Amino acid sequence: MFITNEQYRDLINRMPLTHDAILDERTHIFVILQNGSDEYQMLFHDIVLSPNKEDWKRYNEKHQLPSFISANKTYWVLAPADTPNEHSQIMTEEELINFELKSKKVFASDPLALSKVYVTYSSRVF
Repeated sequence: MFITNEQYRDLINRMPLTHDAILDERTHIFVILQNGSDEYQMLFHDIVLSPNKEDWKRYNEKHQLPSFISANKTYWVLAPADTPNEHSQIMTEEELINFELKSKKVFASDPLALSKVYVTYSSRVF
């Protein structure tokens, strides 16, 4: 998908992802790098989904801890927006937010670069 500079600016001006974020089904999460004054690169575009039976089956096979699931937590599936049925993984809401925010630190090699990596979210793409 081709994204114009105007669309990138729209994405980076959306709600920044924080630990206070309220996620719901079909929330889009964007991790964007600003390379220059008007150069942008989409690092990640993920979508938040509700886990289905197959997701739980893969989760239980991997972790072998079905009793670990807590009724006090919200669980989501985080998947790439362009292939939501592939590479999905179940996480708690807190784990999901921490995972996405960690990507900001990974792609910012120095403290000054942190201001050039944006993690935002929205219920719509454009």
